[in-house]
Amino acid sequence: MKQERKKYDEAFKRQSVELSKNRKNLSELPRELGIKVTLLCKRRKEYEAFEAV
Repeated sequence: MKQERKKYDEAFKRQSVELSKNRKNLSELPRELGIKVTLLCKRRKEYEAFEAV
C-alpha cells in the first residue's frame, strides 16, 4: 500500500515560513511542526520569490 501524502492548508504553510524567519536553528521547527526540513526550506524559497515580485 502506498502511504498517503499529508496536505497542508495555505495558512499552515505561511505560518511555518513566518516562524522560521524568527528562528536561528531551522532543524528544530520542522520537528515541532511534523514536517521535513527540506519541505520548510522549499516553502521559504517559494515565498521569498513570490514576495520579491
